[in-house]
Amino acid sequence: MTRAQDVYTQFGVPNSNERGIDVVTDAEGATFVLAYTDGALFPKQTGSNDIVLMKYGPDHTQRLWGVQVGTADPDRPFDITVDRLGNPIIACQLASGLAALIKYSSSGTHVWTKTFGQTSVNGVAVASDGSIFFVGTATASASTPIRLVRCSPQGVVLWEQKTGQSGDYGVAIDLDPDDNPMFLVAVNQGSTYFNGVYRYDALGVFKWYQTFGAPASNTPHDIVVDSVGDAIICGTSTNTWPNNQHLGKGDAFVIKIDGMSGSAMWYRSVGTVQADVAWGVTVDGADNVYIAGKTEASIEPGVWHGGASDYFLARLVGPQGVVEWVEQFGTGDDDVAHGVTVDVYGNVIFTGYVVGAVLVMALIIALVVRSRNQRPVDDITPNGPLAVTTNPLYMHTNINANSNNINNNDNRSSEV
Repeated sequence: MTRAQDVYTQFGVPNSNERGIDVVTDAEGATFVLAYTDGALFPKQTGSNDIVLMKYGPDHTQRLWGVQVGTADPDRPFDITVDRLGNPIIACQLASGLAALIKYSSSGTHVWTKTFGQTSVNGVAVASDGSIFFVGTATASASTPIRLVRCSPQGVVLWEQKTGQSGDYGVAIDLDPDDNPMFLVAVNQGSTYFNGVYRYDALGVFKWYQTFGAPASNTPHDIVVDSVGDAIICGTSTNTWPNNQHLGKGDAFVIKIDGMSGSAMWYRSVGTVQADVAWGVTVDGADNVYIAGKTEASIEPGVWHGGASDYFLARLVGPQGVVEWVEQFGTGDDDVAHGVTVDVYGNVIFTGYVVGAVLVMALIIALVVRSRNQRPVDDITPNGPLAVTTNPLYMHTNINANSNNINNNDNRSSEV
């Protein structure tokens, strides 16, 4: 199956704030979107900030189910993964300060919630046997604030390792083909941070630790491990990387790291003279790399920059991580791509949010699907349930593309 069209969906409720955090797909091509809201999205509001989980079918236009969960105070989602049976697992921090994992069935039934003390769960990954790894951060004053924990499929702690130095914090985690964890951390250097990557084996034995980015300011955001066990990290940095030029206030960066040694295989900057951030990174079945984020200028040559920031999506290919293409698109407001994945059909999917006049200076969640078919992206039409009026989305594929608005057919539902 190859998708016949691209999809752009926005959803939210009036006068509330929603934000898409991450997205993941299962073996059948269904998409799970992790978000949060301070409104009544499904349909009961628990607290001032609730966690939202939605499942879409393989066509990415039909929402199969959605749940909203939380405590009486603000709760914060960080990451999502899905096991081989299609059951999603959320990493979050509850308002009480407790780190938590929440597991649902593939049909949206709550399975369990487990808490892990006064800390945060920043990243989560699931092994081939259904066991769950997470990386978290204890209190800032802890001498070893980084927590690496492996749990059973039922959420029971099997082992835990602590590492890092005071002021470090965990960011994201992924597993290699043998279920060995590699995780990304921000390494405290006083007023700045380095990018740090750790590798342990599946039994919790330390293998290596490397830092990248001295002496500039770095903000790491995501990590993915490819099919041969090499890691790719992304974020934003003021660093001038080897064989790259630093362009602006902060450039989106990508680094590929040898999984066995921890040494850098290549570095890549993607940026403009303004601020650019890579929030999410993923790979496809051929180990091509995709990053998604935001740009505050024209990151795609010849493309008009419309809002305070635009979504951008870039594909890097080959043994040196050559940038094959960069796409920039968005509304007239502030658009941010946050999490990105590739489904089993090769479609690139990201979630994020729009800030601005769409909901009277509120935020709404965005879900964007780029078909593997290389059609002009100006053909995108909005699909799926919306409870808001959206701004036109402008998209381009090359410097000759026209800035056409999307077909804003009123294919909407008041149900969200």
